[in-house]
Amino acid sequence: MKAAVYHGRGDIRLEDLPRPHPGDGELLVRVTGVGICGTDAAEFAAGPQMFPIHRADPVTG
Repeated sequence: MKAAVYHGRGDIRLEDLPRPHPGDGELLVRVTGVGICGTDAAEFAAGPQMFPIHRADPVTG
């Protein structure tokens, strides 16, 4: 599957990753659209504001 992977300030790469296999009680969502908000743009330019990064809010499946 394709994924936009954050490698550091100003460095996001489109990469091929193995397709995840959901476990019991989990599901896999095909993302059909994403959004870029002000926080995303600021973190791309200056680096993450919070660690660890676990954000999936600006996607549509």
